[in-house]
Amino acid sequence: MTPDFLIHPPASSRPDVVYIVTPQNSRALCWMIARTSPSQRPEHTIAQLGLDAFATFYREANSDGLTFEDHMSPLRIKQP
Repeated sequence: MTPDFLIHPPASSRPDVVYIVTPQNSRALCWMIARTSPSQRPEHTIAQLGLDAFATFYREANSDGLTFEDHMSPLRIKQP
């Protein structure tokens, strides 16, 4: 089964961005847009989240039944 979101490391070294979250279907995209601010979505198809914002995003998405696939290095990701 394809996950709803992919979690990636940021391409830049911005200290406020720890995770890049990419929706993989329209349901996940709509869910993400409704729950992130425009500043967290410099492009409409990704969210750039700090640690606290990601923890909230992950917890709420998980409780709504959305799934994630982790593409982060095992040493960098911190599960909320």
